[in-house]
Amino acid sequence: MEVNKDVIIPQNNLKFLKRKTELLLILIFVISLFLFIGKIVFSISKVHTKNNSSQKNFRVLNQEIGQKINGKKKILFIGSTGCDLIINYSKMPKTGETVFGNKFTQKIGGKGIIQAVAAARLGAEVGFLGANGNDACGENNKKYLENNNIKHYLKVVPKMNTQISTIMIDDEGQYITTIIPGANNFVDEQQIEENEKIIDEYDIIVLQLEIPIETVEYVVDIAYKKNKIIILNLSPVQYISKNILKKCNYIILDKNELSSITGMPTDDEKQIELASQKIFELGVQNLIVMLGEDGTFLYNKDNSRLFNIIQDYLKGKTSGVKRENDCYVGAFANYLSKDYSLIGVIINTNFIYRFYAKDPNRKDSFPTQNEIDDFVTRLSFYT
Repeated sequence: MEVNKDVIIPQNNLKFLKRKTELLLILIFVISLFLFIGKIVFSISKVHTKNNSSQKNFRVLNQEIGQKINGKKKILFIGSTGCDLIINYSKMPKTGETVFGNKFTQKIGGKGIIQAVAAARLGAEVGFLGANGNDACGENNKKYLENNNIKHYLKVVPKMNTQISTIMIDDEGQYITTIIPGANNFVDEQQIEENEKIIDEYDIIVLQLEIPIETVEYVVDIAYKKNKIIILNLSPVQYISKNILKKCNYIILDKNELSSITGMPTDDEKQIELASQKIFELGVQNLIVMLGEDGTFLYNKDNSRLFNIIQDYLKGKTSGVKRENDCYVGAFANYLSKDYSLIGVIINTNFIYRFYAKDPNRKDSFPTQNEIDDFVTRLSFYT
């Protein structure tokens, strides 16, 4: 029997097949839509998980970046003022070589005044005691303190220049600094004696080594007897007695300064720990080693560990002019004044350091607490 190849499909069956095809297409579309939505949800979940991880990293003892703490201690910075003359080069000149520079900048300088401003901009109640020369730089320093709501106790030294620092920086961020102390050499014991009652008004005393060592040691003795919290920034590196180091609650320095003092290498974490141990054995209570983008190394009787919680959004080349360490010291004093635990102080200070250092356009504009709060809120570190 011959089969007819021209099969005619009944009209009802044709409609059924058409409807079935439409349903299949709709089903494929729905499945694709669910897969697409699922992919988005998964991606959001990963971001949320990452943010939660960041949140956990930044939360130590229930303290978060930008969290406001009840209680506030007053901070007195006793140290240097100055004027920085900054010369930028493509490549650092060799001995005897003359090269063209790329840029010249004049800025407020002096570790003491810079650290004080960094703390004040984060909301700390700050005072500053030091000396200026009778010149335009000294007047600028005075205005700089006043513009940042810092109460100052400045001695003007007649016929003497304010400290001048020449800073030569190449494109790689390598730098050479020369300091002419000027009026800072006149921050002496007599000035401290005349202002000893001022020390009574403050809870935390912060010192550096750009004023005479004899003055630093004299202040530490007075502050120790008055049961003040003492922060000593061992910079620039100079000899200071073991007896004075013991009286300071916190010693802060960077890894290069740690190497200079101990004569030991500080190229990795283990070397930093060994060098820190050598300093700690002199009777230091808390040694804080600044490691730049690598965080902070803490050495005390309870801890010997690295704190580095820097996330991708805070990484990047530092800004060139080495004010980051002074920003660190100011931020450290600020968070200490707000009764954070030591671990909380370090974590918040790491954050401030990188927030400032990552942006080459900030220059002297140290971050404010409002900036930090806004930044953290945008990243959803806390609710």
